[in-house]
Amino acid sequence: MAAKTPASTPAQSAKPARKAAPNAAARPAPKQAQAPRAGGAKQGGKRVRIKLVRSGIGAPQRQRATLRSLGLTRMNQERELADTPIVRGMIFTVRHLVIADPA
Repeated sequence: MAAKTPASTPAQSAKPARKAAPNAAARPAPKQAQAPRAGGAKQGGKRVRIKLVRSGIGAPQRQRATLRSLGLTRMNQERELADTPIVRGMIFTVRHLVIADPA
């Protein structure tokens, strides 16, 4: 009886050779780091102090997520954040649960 040959030989199961790396001249230049936006926390711009005075329990899921985004997880917890339109919008969403004062 003739001996059976394996279904795949080592030459067939070897991975194809990797392509050579593209020429460095053909690569795009790395992106430049963007300057921080004006009024940010590190710029010393305007700040707002937020205090959680009512619990988020029973509030809609979207409002609880907004509280977490503001960094408020416990009652009477205070945070000082940059006074930006984004933060102002989040404060407006949960205005019945927090107190906001200029810092």
